[in-house]
Amino acid sequence: MVVAGFLSLIALWLAASSVLKHPPLYDELLHVLSARGVIATGGPAILDGAYTRAELFTRVVAFAMNWGGDDLRTARIPSLLSAAALVLLTAAWTTRHAGFLAGIAASLLLALTTATIGLAVFVRFYTLHALAMMVVYVAAYEALAPGRSRPLRLSWALLGVIVLPFAWELQMTTLIAGGAAFAGVVAVLAFDGWGRLGPLLRRHAVAYGVLAVLVVVGVVAIVHSLGLLEKATRAPLWAAGRSGDFAFYNRALGSEWPMFWPLFPLAAMAAIAGFRRFALYCTVVSIAAIAVHSASAAKALRYAYYALPLLSAVIG
Repeated sequence: MVVAGFLSLIALWLAASSVLKHPPLYDELLHVLSARGVIATGGPAILDGAYTRAELFTRVVAFAMNWGGDDLRTARIPSLLSAAALVLLTAAWTTRHAGFLAGIAASLLLALTTATIGLAVFVRFYTLHALAMMVVYVAAYEALAPGRSRPLRLSWALLGVIVLPFAWELQMTTLIAGGAAFAGVVAVLAFDGWGRLGPLLRRHAVAYGVLAVLVVVGVVAIVHSLGLLEKATRAPLWAAGRSGDFAFYNRALGSEWPMFWPLFPLAAMAAIAGFRRFALYCTVVSIAAIAVHSASAAKALRYAYYALPLLSAVIG
């Protein structure tokens, strides 16, 4: 685990350090200027207004700038450290469940992805959000691991429950990310209990069919009542041209991983054949997230970046 993570961190640092000094981007200035407001006034003030989106991340940037100086490179440190921690966690978790070669392959693939390098030197919350969601995914999977004691299961579950609101504070796509985690949990539970579940479903097919319909209706009602469908079908002006492009993420991932993404279905089948439970969970979570993002109006690879560590694990 240590060797795989260390090699991947070196690769990420060498790649990111060369672009750490790039000129400021508009979205970065939102956090940099509001971080200066935090330092000066205690709140994320910009002139007579305030930038309150992902305020927690802004305060992390303010802490870094207060400690290391008012400099763009310093402001980018939280994103870079989050990316490093994400790569390290991906290496450790994949190595634990699929071996050293899978761990080093997954973490290097993630570390050297253009999206990771770009977001690691971008004063925005995407790498921190991906790290938080990766903790949630690991916690959910480990809480269901066979042979664990009840206190240990509860500890893992509690960790996931604690971190999920933190991810939600960073960005609303956590709703999709959390739904993908739920899909992965259902897949693992079905895999673990299929020997008992299969005959039960056959004996009570009608009852379970009605239950499934009620669950779907309930989810639709919740989505409608919270106005989530309206938000999912609305895109910012700069991304309006992509709103109906359902193949956007397929092309984006193909551009990121031209050697690997076209072979992902074969990689997933091979991974599930060799590491059934772990690979099934990673595949279901990542593909569920990408599928929902593909149907949503607002599209950019950074919105679904949190799924890349699990995709990397499957390919690894």
